[in-house]
Amino acid sequence: MQQPRFPYALEVLRLTHLVQDPDTPLKSGFSTEELRHLLGSIREHGILQELAVWKMPEGGQYLIIDGHRRYRCARELKIEIIPCLVYELAGRGDVETLRYILHQFKPLSREDLECQRMRVQRLTGEPARRF
Repeated sequence: MQQPRFPYALEVLRLTHLVQDPDTPLKSGFSTEELRHLLGSIREHGILQELAVWKMPEGGQYLIIDGHRRYRCARELKIEIIPCLVYELAGRGDVETLRYILHQFKPLSREDLECQRMRVQRLTGEPARRF
């Protein structure tokens, strides 16, 4: 069996040990409605998907690679610990490569899914399941 290119371990980390990546293009620009919806979901169900992080070489902090919205909501809800996939990376180049790979598999936005649902309904004449 082939080893993953970027090995990782599931860990539960203190929110205070996580830092947002100032270079990520996705840490801002979230609509208020998207954040409010995620905030309600996390309040009701907890964090269902781990954040992807990299343990930085010095300082004992973890850089968020993926999960900035979940991080912001956890901070607002005063959640102290959060599930994370801690990736073993060689440096910033690996961080950017992993971020690119992870974002290739990001689900479509709710608006995109709603458009798809309406398209299916138009084509089939059947009510499509809401996303």
